Amino acid sequence: MSQYYDGNTRGFTCDEALAIHRCVKMDADGKITYAGAADVYHGTVEAATAAAGDLVSVRLRSASGTRKMVVASSTLAGAFLFQAANGKVDDSGDYVVGVGLEAGSGDGAVVEVLPLEIGNVLVPTAAAQSLSGAGAANVTAFLTKWTTTGVEALTLANGVRPGQLKKIQMIVDGGNGTLTPTSLSGGTTIVFADAGDFALLKWNGAAWVALELGNDTDGATAPALA
Repeated sequence: MSQYYDGNTRGFTCDEALAIHRCVKMDADGKITYAGAADVYHGTVEAATAAAGDLVSVRLRSASGTRKMVVASSTLAGAFLFQAANGKVDDSGDYVVGVGLEAGSGDGAVVEVLPLEIGNVLVPTAAAQSLSGAGAANVTAFLTKWTTTGVEALTLANGVRPGQLKKIQMIVDGGNGTLTPTSLSGGTTIVFADAGDFALLKWNGAAWVALELGNDTDGATAPALA
């Protein structure tokens, strides 16, 4: 039976042992675990400690006001804080969760945080991928630079989190290149035909969506989605 909670907290069952003020996410079975660096957190644990199977109160991400979070390293007051591993936050990363309103003294320190929503966008920070010939565009880097050496194929796996951005660009045109993502909204392939052609994609949780198809060299041509 459906229900809803008109408040700032809700009870969840733990899928593992959890500590207070850590960021958590809900799994497919409806239980909660620590949120990782690439996850959207759903709330923060309110209980001092909780074991697997316990029902624990979670301060929901949508709750009003500030909240307490646990830092993974020393942080400064006023610094943007990002999602980190094991339900913690840090002063670097890919996904902003808020602004620290006080300094964190080191790993495990608890700080007051003003939550922020910044477009639900994940921009991977790994170095750009350079790929020659057929192969797979990775999902760990924002940019894949593609050199074709003939008529070739490129694949792209599903994204790691809703909001993830991915840019693929043909750097050297040695022949048409066809990108076939595992899941693509509005078609099945994107064909690159000219040096400078690029596709800017965003993962919506179910498929890659083409935000922009263009050419950085001539400003006129563009890859074709079909």
